[in-house]
Amino acid sequence: MEMETSKDGDAPVVFLDRTARATRGKRMTKLLDDEAEEDELFWNQDALKEDENDDNYQQEAEAPDEFDSDFDDDESEPDDEAENEAMERRPPKKRLIFPGKTLPKKKKKKKDLSKLDDEADQDEKPPEQSTTPEHHDVPDEVEGERVVRKSTRTSVIVRQAERDAIRAALEATMKVGPCL
Repeated sequence: MEMETSKDGDAPVVFLDRTARATRGKRMTKLLDDEAEEDELFWNQDALKEDENDDNYQQEAEAPDEFDSDFDDDESEPDDEAENEAMERRPPKKRLIFPGKTLPKKKKKKKDLSKLDDEADQDEKPPEQSTTPEHHDVPDEVEGERVVRKSTRTSVIVRQAERDAIRAALEATMKVGPCL
């Protein structure tokens, strides 16, 4: 075991001697030899070797670019009507229907809002729904009650309870009145 001090001189650095093994470094040596052999096989391929004909190779003379006689002439703008006609001729895109599969009919989920009332106190009002029906690619015969998220329902109930508590507190203070 060898001991040396570090550059700072604070703590000594300890180097441990490893025991000699018969298989030490064998795998790494094998990997390096295999890589060198594969590299040699790649670079010594016939395709990469110099041919005798390579010295005599002459590049063909590059032909000058040829332009049409009317290259400099401006082209007239195509009529906008022709473009509009092309757009009108396109049929509307159809959905891809796989053979053997039937399209499920879109149905709007119906939730019973009476459960919402059961959860809330009997004095509370159910959340108001808009009177105008919303159309989201649903046929008229499938349209039902509006679906309300649970988090929205709970927040409405909490706000209603807060309003009721504030109203009750105000009424209690109004009844007591000022003392003379």
